Amino acid sequence: MVRLASRRRPADAVPGHPHPPRRGECRRPGIELPFGRANTSAVAAADVARVVAAILADPAPHLGRVYELTGPRSQDMHEVALEFSDAPNREVTYADIAPEDWEAELKRRGEPEHVVQHLVTMAGLHRAGRYARLADGVERVTGRPAMSVREFVSLHADAFGGRRP
Repeated sequence: MVRLASRRRPADAVPGHPHPPRRGECRRPGIELPFGRANTSAVAAADVARVVAAILADPAPHLGRVYELTGPRSQDMHEVALEFSDAPNREVTYADIAPEDWEAELKRRGEPEHVVQHLVTMAGLHRAGRYARLADGVERVTGRPAMSVREFVSLHADAFGGRRP
């Protein structure tokens, strides 16, 4: 058995997070989440997939191991917003919102109750600094470091509003 423990991914479609909008969907250029000033170490879904593919391709050396998967830096959401601003042709800011307001918005959007509770719990853990850890699991398994938020957004710049001229 191999255990992977990943942290929040920048590509997750979490309400308030500037994930690529669906066609015809208007998004405000900001991140509105109840994460406070605590740091986080977002890991890209592509990095998680690379780790899983490497383990499945040659599972024997990984049996019994635990890999914690994080991004390459621990930073607060204001810093994450700055990285989101680098590639697209727009400024992205972070606004810390009240947890109860965010929960009410999730419910208003019709999210299933179990999803609401999961997201509210994760937001509370973020706010408490529980996602601030760094680990080298991505690089240990794949031989390549985890991509940063800036690298992720650069790869998907067109989906986030285009590149700066």
